[in-house]
Amino acid sequence: MRGELAEANRRLKDSKYMLLLFLFSALSLFNRSQDILQAGGLDRLISPFAFNVVSWEATALLGKGVQRLSWPVQSGLINEAQGEQKVLRYEELRRDIASLRTQIALLPTSEAGAEERSRLSEQLVSELKERKELTGSVEMLISDRISNALSSAGLHSCLPLGSGICGVLPPLSFDLTRPPSVFITSPREKVSLSKLEVLRPGLVDPEIDSLESKAEELGWSALVEPTGGYSTFPTIIPEDGPLDFVLSTVAHEWTHTYLFFRPLGRSYFSSVEMRSINETVADLIGVEIGKIALDFYRADETANSSQGSGRGVVGIPKKWEALDFNFRTEMRETRLNVDSLLAEGKIEQAERYMEQQRLFLAEHGYYIRKLNQAYFAFHGMYADSPGAVSPIGGYLRKLRDQSKSLKDFVSTVENVSSYQDLLNLVGAN
Repeated sequence: MRGELAEANRRLKDSKYMLLLFLFSALSLFNRSQDILQAGGLDRLISPFAFNVVSWEATALLGKGVQRLSWPVQSGLINEAQGEQKVLRYEELRRDIASLRTQIALLPTSEAGAEERSRLSEQLVSELKERKELTGSVEMLISDRISNALSSAGLHSCLPLGSGICGVLPPLSFDLTRPPSVFITSPREKVSLSKLEVLRPGLVDPEIDSLESKAEELGWSALVEPTGGYSTFPTIIPEDGPLDFVLSTVAHEWTHTYLFFRPLGRSYFSSVEMRSINETVADLIGVEIGKIALDFYRADETANSSQGSGRGVVGIPKKWEALDFNFRTEMRETRLNVDSLLAEGKIEQAERYMEQQRLFLAEHGYYIRKLNQAYFAFHGMYADSPGAVSPIGGYLRKLRDQSKSLKDFVSTVENVSSYQDLLNLVGAN
């Protein structure tokens, strides 16, 4: 009876936090729209493609509530080894689905390829169906695994008065689905984030090209980028991401929800530097916790996936750890050269140079759809990304290296509310 009461209390506590986070997410969305610079005609371009976060969260929270209530019964029917196999099967399906889509895309459109296209399409539908059936269980299994990793690192909370009831707060909750995209603009004459708006999932190439070209006609450098996650509540994690990416991104996005109630998270939109600090802290925590969780699932088939630096507006990850040093060096040099050319007023020359570099990178296996001022303005928020020139990443890595544990690091940085606070911590005044 005592166990049932504790479980009921835990569910009630989780549901309260889910409601609280939903309300805070709605308020933060309003604050974001007020904080990021508005640019007249751009708003009219974006509005038909905007992501309705409040509507999405209302639907997602209902689904998560049902899922969480039913999970104790479902989890009781599978042991740890079976749970591990479900997650690894999901990862296997991800690779198979990606391969099938590539094969179908490369088939000739003539009658000669019709039979093979039909066969591969049937296989794709079957594997997509199997993945969908696994998704709910995999979400809960990974939630448990990441929650255990966070707790093992000391990132949990306990109710007062010696209750002995401890857990990860806010409760970890995410959806494996198609994430939204983001629309970014920068002035052409300098690399500077002037607008960042979240767009609904599923935009097709003609819509993306039209948005970018119309913004460019208004004099902006513009870019539509897919996101690697988004810190709504539940957070959004890409369903097509490799396992190590998913694990680190789940932890990254949870970090944003955790920091929302601390000075660091509440200062997210106060400046470009604070956005960068938030994202880089989430990157460092996400990668570290993701590696702890990955050890449980580690197998040869997951060793070649990608991992790296963090999300975007609230949660748009740019996982760069898998990219080699030469790429990072090339991107940093490109950014520095672009800044130099723009400082001299050589806008067209800088844009020609970025296109040349994009083609050069493609020749070496690194494909960037569009490399422009908006690209660098967006990726520059992630101080660990190859296109960043900010010292913030180095400052935060120094703090992490000096901390006895991840918990100590988090306890230190969560109270940072200004760039000056960070400079004071690292003695960089």
